[in-house]
Formats: sequence, structure tokens, C-alpha cells
Amino acid sequence: MNKYRLKYLNLMLKKSVVFFTTLSLLVSFSQFEISAQTQNSIDEFVNDPENKKLEKFSAPDGDPDSSIASDEKRVIILYKDKIKNSDKDELKKHGNLKKEFKTIHAVSAIIKISDLESIKNNKGIVEIFDDTRVYTMLSSSVPQIKANLVHSLGVTGTGSKVCIVDTGISDDGPNLNPLVSQYDFVNSDNDATDDNGHGTHVAGIIASQHPLYKGVAHGASLMAAKVLNSAGSGYSSDVISGIEWCVSNGADIISMSLGGSPFSNTCDGDPMAMAGNLAVDQGVTVFAASGNDGNTNMISTPACGSKIISVGSVDDNDVRSTFSNGGIELDVVAPGNTITSIVPTGICLHCSSTGLKSLSGTSMATPHASGTAALLLEKNSTLLPLEIKNILQQGSKDLGSLGFDTLYGNGRIDANSSYGITASSGPITPSITINDITLSEGNSGTSSFVFTVTRSNNAGAISVNYSTADSTAITPTDYTAIPTTTLNFAAGGPLTQTVTVPVIGDTVVEPNETFSVNLSNCVGCTITDNLGLGTITNDDSTSTPSPQIFSDDFQSGFTKWIETGEGDWNLESPAEKQVPSHTSNLVAHSDDCDATCTITMTTPVDLRLYSSATLTFWRYVDTDLDTGEYLKVELYDGTKWNTVFNWTGGAGDDDTWHQETVNLGSYLGTSNFNVRFVTHESYFTEDAEIDDVVISGSLN
Repeated sequence: MNKYRLKYLNLMLKKSVVFFTTLSLLVSFSQFEISAQTQNSIDEFVNDPENKKLEKFSAPDGDPDSSIASDEKRVIILYKDKIKNSDKDELKKHGNLKKEFKTIHAVSAIIKISDLESIKNNKGIVEIFDDTRVYTMLSSSVPQIKANLVHSLGVTGTGSKVCIVDTGISDDGPNLNPLVSQYDFVNSDNDATDDNGHGTHVAGIIASQHPLYKGVAHGASLMAAKVLNSAGSGYSSDVISGIEWCVSNGADIISMSLGGSPFSNTCDGDPMAMAGNLAVDQGVTVFAASGNDGNTNMISTPACGSKIISVGSVDDNDVRSTFSNGGIELDVVAPGNTITSIVPTGICLHCSSTGLKSLSGTSMATPHASGTAALLLEKNSTLLPLEIKNILQQGSKDLGSLGFDTLYGNGRIDANSSYGITASSGPITPSITINDITLSEGNSGTSSFVFTVTRSNNAGAISVNYSTADSTAITPTDYTAIPTTTLNFAAGGPLTQTVTVPVIGDTVVEPNETFSVNLSNCVGCTITDNLGLGTITNDDSTSTPSPQIFSDDFQSGFTKWIETGEGDWNLESPAEKQVPSHTSNLVAHSDDCDATCTITMTTPVDLRLYSSATLTFWRYVDTDLDTGEYLKVELYDGTKWNTVFNWTGGAGDDDTWHQETVNLGSYLGTSNFNVRFVTHESYFTEDAEIDDVVISGSLN
């Protein structure tokens, strides 16, 4: 296996709940260095408003870790520079230091919640993030992807070390070769025995020796990094440690069953995606499961990372699995429905007395893809990540709409076809990609947005054209346009080149703006990712409170609201229900709503530019409301509606006007924040009223 220079990235870890799918990466390394592209990724994350630091310090809700007291929180603390002993000594005054990472300037710790605000003010600290829980996620197949035809050539993945970061692996039976290396990050010892069954099931899909259920690459060697407990849960910090351990112990392939929040586009600012992208920078091929939410236009992190090969699931008839996430970042699909593989025979969540079990999910699809990569590497150990991605896409069986589509990506993995491409004579046609950049503009002069164009191999000379295009950012006001220009790569030369776009600084408070660098006319290569998105983040602020973000006293009716349900919201003006704050006699009134009646703000508001925001309104609840009838106030956080008030019959129904206030601090950063009022009353004398709805705030 060729050794590649290992470039390490100071991974930016943020608050996000992650659930287990499957991720696999191919790793070779010799030494560490930070590239310009890596530094850009760091800057992107720190400046990306989507990557919010911990905004509210509160006790974890139902945290299963008995070592964490109710007044404590488990966090990851990211520093600007190398952590000094004095930094660690200071943290120990506030709690328990758990671990220091090897490749990032960060530690995980259990800290008193009351001390987090003061720790956050340390100028050497970049961010403080929740050390979130991670979980396993589960949802015949070797002949379906035609890996058996590759086996008939004597190719079984021999020579590859596959490191599985999961619940561990039980290798005490006859169906797996003994582990070549293992570590348990849950219990901090050298025994990674699987006490859940998920990790062994994934390992079997890759390398099972069972005579009826032989793995895709059953000649590969296995390593196990146990980061999940017997219930299938663990911490993201342990996952990061597991990746580091696999790399430092010489893994060729790492397979992780994990996934997080879904994204409709690339998610390179997400910590798990950044970790996967880092692996590609290290000469690593990364596979990640698209997720099991059934989305058709969003896939989970880290699969949505721009350099990661994302894998969805199909059944044995090559029909998309209903649970499989799809989207523009989906690369390929593989069998994931009712996959029979080996499991431990003891007592555990996914154990079986027969040593076999059928499970479903993108967790099961992804090892089919990563196992196929092991077969390709046996034929050509010099393949680079983008080459493997290109080969798998070219070799896949097209499904769904002709060519790429968001449900099947580039098609279902075909190991035999991809192996044939690898085995063909002549150099493999390189593929070309460009990354995304997120930076602030500065107050004057220009800031350099440096995009990196990467080719998958340097066997021959190639060229590609690039040019900029406006979106919400306009040239020449916001940035300097670049006309169509040719980028030339020499044979045997560097794999990457950069494109620099000057962005104009100003002191105007404005929303984030975007432009793009577009690739075209690739000579001697194929373009895998043709659009580099540049996001200019607002870095200007004012201490002057902004005008009201939203205000309505209903004197013009429901012009600012959308009504759904039974249509029982109307305007009313009885004297006894006069709002104390104004002399007008019109209020929003609901009665006789047998099911539910809702009014929702017609236009969501963007809270991303605000350092603070508050919702106020007046409400009136009739004492005639029966038990089970209610007036609710719900807020939208960009993903789901959250109930913040719920006045029911017998509680809060006092025939009196009250002004209510909601601090919207936890909703800052939401681009489509919304408010709705929901009622349920069964008789016309039972009513509820709302008036003077105001959202106000202060700009950053």
C-alpha cells in the first residue's frame, strides 16, 4: 500500500445529535502536516453561522451517564492553539477532564453548568460544544452486487485492514478471522468484545467466513474500535478517538455506523463531515450511510460531506428502501433490506442463539460499498479516494431516472463492473472536484476566498475551466468576478490547485451572501463536483436595537397570518376583552373549534443576524374551557415545532388578559423562525384570544 502524507485537520466539533448509520474510510499515513486547504476548512467552520457553539448551558435531559451529576454537563472544548498544562489545570478547577485529543486542539470534560459561562470567556477557547450521545441505527446481497464474480477471480480483499468503529466485534466464533488489533473506548481497555451485536453484524457483511453468508471482502483483516456500549450508544468524542486510533494503528479501511442531522446540501461545516473530509485529505476513501429517516431530499451527516461517498439502501429487487435518505449528495446505493449476517451467540440486544440475524438499514448497505472498495484495493493498492469514488460511480447499475437522481444517486454498487474498470489497462481517468468556502468579509479592503480544485490522480496532464457566478452576492459590490479561465495540471504534478476570489469588505449589517466558482470543460478528466459555493458571512454589528422584527395588533385582520383547521379564528371586539395595552377593540378570537384551529405567521423571520430576540403577546383564556381544551403557543426552530405555552381548561383559564414573554435565545441562528397559535374548544361560549404579537431583537 502506498504511503500518503497524512494531513491533519483541527476538527471543529459542534452541538449536534448523531445516530449510527455506517461510515467507512480507507487510510494510509506516514506523517502529519497541515495543508492550506485544511486551514481553509478550519476557517470555514469557525465563521460558518450554521456551526453554532453551545448557546444555552443546561442540565442534560435524561442523560444515561450516571457519572454526570444534575448540575454538570459533558462538553468538548476547542482551543485556538495547542493546549497548555495551565489550560488543563484551570479546567480541573471546574470539573473532570476526560481526555485530550491527539489531532485536534480540544478536550472533553465534565464541567459544572454554573461554570460554563465563565470558561467560555477564555480568549484561548474557540468553541464549547455538547459531547453528544451517538447511537446504533439498524434498518441476498453479495450476488446482488456481483461480488461473487470478483471472488471467482481469487480476489477477496486480501491485504486490507478494516477497522470497524462501532459496538465492538466478537471474533470468538468460526465465522470471523481473529482481530488483528482492538481497543474499547467505552471501558478504556484492550478488549473490544461486542456486547450489542451491531458491530459484529457490520463486520460480517464485510468479512464473514460463514459458508452461506460470506462477506463482500472475506479475505480482509479486521480491527475493532469499540465506542458504543451494550445499548448501542456512546459519545461523539469517543468516535473521534476511535478514528484517531484506527489511523495510528495502520488501518486501511475504517467502517463506522453513524449519522446525524439531515442536510439538503453539503454539510462540510459539520464535525463528523469534517472528520470524513479530513480522511480524504489523508489519502482516505470515506463511505457514510445516507441515513434512515426516509427523506427524499436530505441525507445525514457525515454522508453529506462533499468528499465522502454516501450510500443509500435498496431491497433485493433494486427498489429504494422506504427508510433510505436521498438527496443531491447521494452517491450510490447498495443492498440494505433484511441482510443476514453473523452476530454473537450470547445475550445482548442483537445476539442470536444461531449466530445469525437479519437486520435492515443504511448501516447494512454501507459495508457492501466499503467491502467493494477493499476488493478494488487488492487489485490496485495505489488508488486514491477520488479514483475509487469515480470507479464506483461509473461501475454502478443505473436505477430510477436516467443518470444521477436523488433517490438512487449514480446507481447500485456493482463490484464486478467496478473491478473491471480497475483492472482495465491504462491510467484511470481522473475526476475533478472543488470545495465550498465560508468566511467573513472584513470591514475594509478585500478578503481572499481560496477554493481548492482537486484531481483524483496525476497520471496525465489535464485542464479545466473555471469562472465565478453571482447569487445573492453581486459583483463588483461584494466580490471581484473572475471570467472564464483555464487551470492546467501537469502530469506528475500536484493533485490540488487553488482559485482565489477577492471579497470586498464593508461595515454594512446585512444577511449572509453567496456566490459560486463553477468548473466546466474538463479536458482529460471528468467533473465530479462542478460548483464551489462561497458564503460571505456578516461580521458587522450595531449596539442599536433593530426595529421590531414582527408586529401585529390584528387591526387589519389576519393579513399576516395563515389560518388552517376548521376556520374558527376571527376578529372580535367585546368591551370586557379589551387589551390593556391599546385602545383598539379588535383581537384575534377563536371559539367552537371541535378539532384544532391554527394561525401561523405568513412569512417566517430570519433571526441569524440577532444577538438577542424576544416574543411578546397578550392572551386571554375563557374559564368555560373544558378539561382537554387549550390554547397553545408553538415556535418553529427550522426543523420542528416546539410548544412553549399550553393553557388548558382548569389551568390558566381565568377570564383575564395576560402579557406573555418568550426569550428566543435558543432560536438565534434560525433562518426561518415562525410562530403559531393553536386552539381547541368544543362550544361557541368557550373561547381564547390573542393580540399585540411582537418579535423584537438586537442586531449582532
